[in-house]
Amino acid sequence: MIGLQALRRRINSQARRYREIIGILVKYGFSEIAASIGSAFRQRFKYKVFGKTDRKRLKHVSRWGKVRLAIEELGPTFVKFGQLMSSRRDVLPEDLIEELERLQDKVPPFPAKQAVEIIRKELGRPLKKIFSSFEKKPIAAASIAQVHRAVLLTGERVAVKIRRPEIVDTIRADLDIMYTLATFLENRFHRMRVFRLRELINEFENQLNRELNLSHELINIEKFRNAFSGNSKVYVPSVYREYSTEKVLTMEYVRGKKISKIVDASEEEYDKRLIATTAAEIILEQIFIHGFFHADPHPGNITILDNNVFCFLDFGLMGSILPDQQDLLNTMMLGMVNKDSTVITRAVLRLARAESFSNREGLESAIYKYMDQYLELPLEELEINKALRDLINIIAEFEIKLPLNLTLMVKSLIIMEAIGKQLDPEFKTIKILKSFAPRIIRWKLNGDRIARKLYHAGLEYGEIFRELPLDIRDVFKIVKNQELKFNFELAGMESLREILDKTGFRLVFGLVLSALLVSSSLIVQANIEPKWQGIPLIGLIGFLVGGVMGISFLVSGFIGMLRWRGRKEKKE
Repeated sequence: MIGLQALRRRINSQARRYREIIGILVKYGFSEIAASIGSAFRQRFKYKVFGKTDRKRLKHVSRWGKVRLAIEELGPTFVKFGQLMSSRRDVLPEDLIEELERLQDKVPPFPAKQAVEIIRKELGRPLKKIFSSFEKKPIAAASIAQVHRAVLLTGERVAVKIRRPEIVDTIRADLDIMYTLATFLENRFHRMRVFRLRELINEFENQLNRELNLSHELINIEKFRNAFSGNSKVYVPSVYREYSTEKVLTMEYVRGKKISKIVDASEEEYDKRLIATTAAEIILEQIFIHGFFHADPHPGNITILDNNVFCFLDFGLMGSILPDQQDLLNTMMLGMVNKDSTVITRAVLRLARAESFSNREGLESAIYKYMDQYLELPLEELEINKALRDLINIIAEFEIKLPLNLTLMVKSLIIMEAIGKQLDPEFKTIKILKSFAPRIIRWKLNGDRIARKLYHAGLEYGEIFRELPLDIRDVFKIVKNQELKFNFELAGMESLREILDKTGFRLVFGLVLSALLVSSSLIVQANIEPKWQGIPLIGLIGFLVGGVMGISFLVSGFIGMLRWRGRKEKKE
């Protein structure tokens, strides 16, 4: 627990920044918090800190609206924090989330002279030995970096992203202040603990460290390009490793039209319905097939090239889905399409890591009610945006925290639906999900993927068997040291072994049969080609094989029962 003395020492080291923060808090009506912080260094500063408050402007602004305005005035670090936290619907209230989504990263560009000097130091040579031309006026400026157009000596048009000078020191100082304030506020105001401020700041720091290193963004671009190498609908810019470092990223300059501008364009100029559908399919492919997705796909970060080819920009914030999470998400999506509340409930509980949750019954009951509310609606009336928000709110009510990657995924899906509706008022995410479901099933049944899963399972079991002799030796050591003795005799051991063998075989046979029938059902429901008489051929073959296996299972069971009765009659 941070005390006043510790807080006072930290405040003294960054006094001017703390004065700015307290002044902004006072300005936007958070005097109680400002006073609590200010009391910690009243002796250090002999004067009051006032903020110029435009009372008329703030009169009709909500409390959460004032939080947003205060964050924007606090500067880039706090704005980035607010933008990332806009995905944390499992922790923050919905009204605050809506305000955080409106945060704008308004940062003036830094001088071109500094940009040139950074490039020279990072690449170890003057600009004239790298570029034939370099535009000193940036085409984009954000809190972490700004972008300049240039042409390489070899003739390629490139975009050069340059990290802001001294941004790391500025962010480190602000993070230290944020941790200090979060600890102080949670200790002073108990109602602040529900927000888990320190945990959120720690997540933010980890994400920000990745964004600050432009080498990570280069790796993200290459990974994204490999994932979509066979997709003609997506174009990923090339990167130039020889002209890139931790502070400089040189990539291909792509000329196109951003979706944010296409929204206002005429219908004759662009097929907005096609663009909306394609955008949704690409984002779904990122999440449910590749497990690696753009975590901030807002309209300004997507450019449309010729022939409606999509090009994503700014790969600093990316999300990854673990293989087991991906399987659960795919299962959950198929369950939603097929209106199977049982499948969805199980998937949600496992994704939220709530299997051992103490109030499991209450959580399951709430999820079932949620399913009844949404899954009974006609597809035309089901809105994924609202459905996801309400589901996250249920999880938050039970104080279950989702992993950050899943909250980023939810944010991407919500942005996806918002883009679709801007382009096409009749856009329905659930229709796209239904048409996308067959691709997920084909991907799950892909031979290479199944082989990889079997390979990893084999490695795990191999590790278990490799360690088994050592484990047995340890057990014997324990028994020996404790001088434990076991004296027992089992009669009819051979009969018992025979029964166990038969039982084990029947159990495995039943599991294989069940898996075959379930997968065949999914294939038939997904309507996958090729077909025979309008029925998916692969699913039909699965049912036929399952039928033969089922009949043979029943016949063998019936014969076994007759033999058992014959042996029993002989004994009698």
